[in-house]
Amino acid sequence: MRKFLVLILTVLLMAAAVAPAAASTTFVIKANGQVYDGYFAVYDGSTLVPMSFIQQIVPVDAKVDGENITITMNGDTLLMKLGSPQAVINGQDAVMPLPPSTDREQTMVPLRFVLENLGAKVDWDASTYEIIVTSPVLKQGLTAEQMLGKITQSMTGQGRYKMKADTVMKMQMTADGQTQNIDMSGQVIGSIQEKPLLAYVITEMKVDNITGTTDEAIPQEAFKSEVVMNEDGIFMTLPGVEGWVKMDTEELDIAQLMEQYGSQDPVKSILQMKEFGAVINYADDQVINGKNCGAIHVEMGQEALGKYLNSVLDQTGLLKKVSGPEFEASLEKIMKNFKADFSYDIMFDYETYLTESMDMDMDMNMAMDIPANAETGTPAMAMQIKSSQKAHYEIYDYGVEFKRPDGQQDQERNRG
Repeated sequence: MRKFLVLILTVLLMAAAVAPAAASTTFVIKANGQVYDGYFAVYDGSTLVPMSFIQQIVPVDAKVDGENITITMNGDTLLMKLGSPQAVINGQDAVMPLPPSTDREQTMVPLRFVLENLGAKVDWDASTYEIIVTSPVLKQGLTAEQMLGKITQSMTGQGRYKMKADTVMKMQMTADGQTQNIDMSGQVIGSIQEKPLLAYVITEMKVDNITGTTDEAIPQEAFKSEVVMNEDGIFMTLPGVEGWVKMDTEELDIAQLMEQYGSQDPVKSILQMKEFGAVINYADDQVINGKNCGAIHVEMGQEALGKYLNSVLDQTGLLKKVSGPEFEASLEKIMKNFKADFSYDIMFDYETYLTESMDMDMDMNMAMDIPANAETGTPAMAMQIKSSQKAHYEIYDYGVEFKRPDGQQDQERNRG
């Protein structure tokens, strides 16, 4: 028996010595049909990928605090720790095939374990050594960004629509040691047409509560206005002024102004925010008025929002109207101290790809220094403004014609 075992081992060693060296295995990750060209590592049939890859596949919020890793998405929470195979998924203990680690200054996590627990699909093709990953956020084969493009195309194709927005705003202003709080609510109703360019918007706001001031009550009519914007300019009604006033728009690009402010197409405006760092993801589907509707969540932090606002001012010509060394210096200080978080939730009809409703949420904090005014005897002061605003939009009457308000063309006059 012993001689037989020695003979077998000898044959195996000889075969190994003369056999050609096996080709090194080359693994490939395909994410949503595209080859991933970033760094990853395969150990004993399990794959580690950078956290950034996970965030490309699923819309997660990932945080690394020392050795602790927290991943959250749509109410699900995954907790991991560097060097440990133990994990916690929504409060339930789990064991990973590989522990998370740090490699090439990146946090590496087990691909299949993380993605499948977040709803993604991971397949393995042994014939090609391909790891095939499919995002759970693809709907009808489109990313959230691509879906927004489809929605804006559908809205543009309608030519015109109406919108109604119910909004509430809370504002706190602090200056010269005095603080004033104002709560407001109201409604904005708009009719939008693309060609020829036309927008008619009615805004009516009211003060619900005001504290920290001894000023007289603010008249309600101060918050009522109508605006018409077309290729000829901007016309509006002003409190205490009879008829319509034509604004000075000599250096303004009206078409660009409307586009940037979303008057023509709010979805297109949001899509443009992507260029400045907005994060666009799918949210949970809903049924609205008996319709199956998809949801897209758009979020923009202070840096991205600051870049976007600067772009709006520059492209529309608003900066040219009031530019100058003092103004530019003041604007730079304001933007430096500007903090904001801004988000939109867009609900769209899966059958028509038209927007049904939108929800907007914005928190803003802005600080500025107001110089002294010798003419009025007003001293210099520091002012801080904090505000939060929420609005719910309904978009309807796609393709329905509308008219400018009666008398607007007859009463418009140049502003002196």
